[in-house]
Amino acid sequence: MSTIACLDEEISKMKLPSRLVKVLFFLMITASMCLLPTAFVKIVDCSSITVNHRVHIEEEYIWVMGEVINSLDTPIRNVSVGIKCYDDNNTLIEEANTTAWLSVILSKRRAPFVKGFERKELKEFASCTVNVKQYEICEPKPKGLSISTAVLTYIGPEGVEVEGLVKNEGTENVKHIIVIGMFYDDKGFLATSSDFPERLSPRDQAGFKIFSKFVTQPSPFRKYILTAESKNYTIVQEKSKEFPPPEDTENTGVNYRVIIIILAVMTTIIASLIAIAKGRSKKRKRKTRR
Repeated sequence: MSTIACLDEEISKMKLPSRLVKVLFFLMITASMCLLPTAFVKIVDCSSITVNHRVHIEEEYIWVMGEVINSLDTPIRNVSVGIKCYDDNNTLIEEANTTAWLSVILSKRRAPFVKGFERKELKEFASCTVNVKQYEICEPKPKGLSISTAVLTYIGPEGVEVEGLVKNEGTENVKHIIVIGMFYDDKGFLATSSDFPERLSPRDQAGFKIFSKFVTQPSPFRKYILTAESKNYTIVQEKSKEFPPPEDTENTGVNYRVIIIILAVMTTIIASLIAIAKGRSKKRKRKTRR
């Protein structure tokens, strides 16, 4: 016989009023629910986790790419991101979930996500919203990977490419390695891509090459951030590189135009003064002739 059933029998023997019995049952059920085990899963509306995203529309696919930035004081894992797509009338036309690429995001670190939609299925696509749906608070993953070298090898009409070396700084063999590149322009997060080097023995390093076709304009490209993870290690420190903006040719052109305008105005004034002076001299000559 269950505990609640036994208590029910005891209460009935006491011949208590029915209303009091109902109240006691409610209190017991509430207490029993409070004793149930709880998981560290949060349905999120949390200002401490930031989501930035960008949409890239191709002929066949619509790509929603973004980054999750963990501003909490603890690591998080199993980060789920919800994406809602809308048409021009702000009507929901599609809803989907995806996960961040890193299994564990340390405090003050970031991880990207990508979700692709077939364009033929979203012909009325106009915009989307992206939010973290849930995550778990967890223990930190040991730091054992580093980006020893990183070089921007190409940027042009076909995309952007970064090459480098990832190193195993730990004492264990590492496998299932992912090296991730996140790219930024003057508006913030732009795109992401990744590479998967082979397993590494302690102190060994392997090459990686990260290419993204969504970074095609050299002028707004400002920065890349590299991160990495393996089955047993995370990266010691994110590696980033910022690029100064190119010379502002548009502003330079405006300055030249201003100079040209000033010169034109000065020329007009001088020409007017010369014409006035000539007119006065002619009047003087006519007077002298009389």
